[in-house]
Amino acid sequence: MAKLQFKINEIPKGKSATQLKLTTEDLGIDSMEYRDLMLRVEFEKREALITVSFQISGEALLVCDRSLDTFWSEIDAEYTILFKESADFESEDDKTAVRRLDISGNIIKIDTEVRDTVMLSLPARRIHPRYFDESGELKEFENIKEEREVTDPRWEALRALKENPSNN
Repeated sequence: MAKLQFKINEIPKGKSATQLKLTTEDLGIDSMEYRDLMLRVEFEKREALITVSFQISGEALLVCDRSLDTFWSEIDAEYTILFKESADFESEDDKTAVRRLDISGNIIKIDTEVRDTVMLSLPARRIHPRYFDESGELKEFENIKEEREVTDPRWEALRALKENPSNN
């Protein structure tokens, strides 16, 4: 996680930026696989105030809710944190956060916000791309019951036993 913390005295006054390649360990998320994670961090340092904006991109390996097949889903999200020395309370919403700036500690950490931004950028309904039509609309389920009857002859034998138990 040291990759996602910065020394305040090393951040130049005014605007600056850095780009980092991230790993699963950097995010602290062991339950998922990621690839090509890039984090672009922009700083704006003023007296008693540092604005940290970041944009993260890459891909996450997800499991489809319909078929349990895996697929890669794009990650593209951004977030802004305002570190203020005079902040009386910390707050956050889906795009920004306000944090207290501890100049004497000389460290600002963004690991929690980066991890949360990645997790919130993933779709709630994880549907494999093959279930979408050309216009991006979700295709309807086909009749699964009919498919099973056609593909598995054992169902017919079980139905016959259930309907006529006296033949046993």
